[in-house]
Amino acid sequence: MFIKELVDLGLNKGEAEVYSSLLQFGEASASEIAKRTNIGRTNVYEYANSLIKRGLISQFEQKTEYSFVQMILVYLRIC
Repeated sequence: MFIKELVDLGLNKGEAEVYSSLLQFGEASASEIAKRTNIGRTNVYEYANSLIKRGLISQFEQKTEYSFVQMILVYLRIC
């Protein structure tokens, strides 16, 4: 979903897949994203950290693991 367009906007393929997964499914843990994208979990963390630095997603602690969410959902929850 939108991988090519996200790459055209400057994301690398892995970042685009992680971001696209969050756009499709909302918040998710690195393990859930890894299963959906077939990207290794440690690589999901690398791509997610890059997306955090770009301000596109946010990370939060949920139970015993960290989850990620695209920033638009963060803004919607605040307002």
